[in-house]
Amino acid sequence: MIEISNVSMIFENRSQPHFNAKELIPFSARGGEGTAVPNIAAGYAAPFVSGSPEKIFNDVPEETVNNIVPEAKHRERALDNVSLVIPDSCIYGFLGSNGAGKSTLMRMICGVYRTDEGSIKIDGQEVFDNSEAKSSVFFVNDETIEYTGFTLESLMMYYRNYYPSTFNTGKFKHLASVLGLPLNSPLSTFSKGMKRQSVVIIGLASCAKYLMLDEAFDGLDPAMRAMVKNIILDEIRGRNATLIVSSHNVHEIGELCDRAMLIHNGKIIFADELENIRGRFVKYQLTSLDHTITQEEISAAGLEAVQYKAVGKVVQIIVKGSSDTYEKVSAVGADLAEQIPLTLEEIFIYEMDTNGYRL
Repeated sequence: MIEISNVSMIFENRSQPHFNAKELIPFSARGGEGTAVPNIAAGYAAPFVSGSPEKIFNDVPEETVNNIVPEAKHRERALDNVSLVIPDSCIYGFLGSNGAGKSTLMRMICGVYRTDEGSIKIDGQEVFDNSEAKSSVFFVNDETIEYTGFTLESLMMYYRNYYPSTFNTGKFKHLASVLGLPLNSPLSTFSKGMKRQSVVIIGLASCAKYLMLDEAFDGLDPAMRAMVKNIILDEIRGRNATLIVSSHNVHEIGELCDRAMLIHNGKIIFADELENIRGRFVKYQLTSLDHTITQEEISAAGLEAVQYKAVGKVVQIIVKGSSDTYEKVSAVGADLAEQIPLTLEEIFIYEMDTNGYRL
């Protein structure tokens, strides 16, 4: 279980690090003393790995990591008092617009960023600077440039060093074969979608308890997207692991996940099981034979309508759902009342709107 308690993070400077290295190596598997990188480092450690997956991070000169070009400083709250519980054996969706805080929260969960306030625990252990806690997490970030210096096999060997007790090489080779990924070709020759697939199957082969995918399906065509989703779901459910997925695609989250949270401007709008989320708003079509039902009549029945639309004597309303919503709709006195399903995307939009966020 992942417990996120009252977490806040403030960026003092949004500039990105400029490294004296040709490759950026993902930080998710690193652990132990001396492995922390500056908050500014956007989730990466920065050694140059010249084709050798066994390269040790501590051999990298300090100036390689810390060569950062500063900009004018300003404070920006990236996460604001975020609390969330991610149970074991679930598929959890992170939703939000660009800059909402999804990727920042993911990097904090895998121990890349230190919290300014609050705590993040994985199975009861604080994750930051804790190699044991980090070893149960595999993070696939939303960039692929850092993998181009590897072949797929050498990248697998590199990651296998950081998950020695759980990595399943046979599973990796099987998944690479299923997806038709060449083991000995440089990843620089791969398409964006192929690079994404490559890191995902390494994450699955790591057999980490928690797999986090940041926009992991970006760059995949519809057929390949469906195949990769099925592979992920089969692997995750087969060993009761936990999958955390971030996406801008609400429909995709609705297909994959059993729980979801919506974050905006660093604050969680809501977090719940999808079944409960789908009940937060309800759409009804109401028809009266002798008049057009007014907004005043709807309010008088105790319904809080977030949208009202009338076409002739047919009225459509979207109201907040509750256990007595149907009884209240019946009290309006319509000759015909029909409930119409809302998409998950519509629910999220109305939720944002009722919280004062205009999209």
